[in-house]
Amino acid sequence: MKNDFLVWFEVPGEPVPQGRPIFSSKTKTARDPDKSRNYKKLVRFYARQRKPPDMLKGALIVHIDIFKKPPKSISDRVKNRASLENETMRPITKPDADNYVKSVTDACTGIIWKDDSQVVELLVRKFYSMNPRAVVKVREIDGI
Repeated sequence: MKNDFLVWFEVPGEPVPQGRPIFSSKTKTARDPDKSRNYKKLVRFYARQRKPPDMLKGALIVHIDIFKKPPKSISDRVKNRASLENETMRPITKPDADNYVKSVTDACTGIIWKDDSQVVELLVRKFYSMNPRAVVKVREIDGI
């Protein structure tokens, strides 16, 4: 599946969902919380290493796989060990899958693609893993 995509990169570490913006009453502006801002910097770092020679300009398909560390109560249970090692156990807990998308797509803007409005198809999946990370795959749609 990796070969089907023009751009493929992995961001090691615990994925961070987009946090709610912090508003300033003095400057009337909003900014990302520190944790979200730092995660976007990390995503940009890895995106730059795999960026195409020219930014993608057409319609895009983006797949984002989120691998988050399981809670201790799950990772301690023997019966779950195999599904954790195989990365087949799926979290149905917060944060929501769509909250991870914004962190990644914002970070890739200006590096992989010109604007995240180019993303016309999106697949986001969450998994538990003892190796937390985010895997991002991007493909252009021909003929659009």
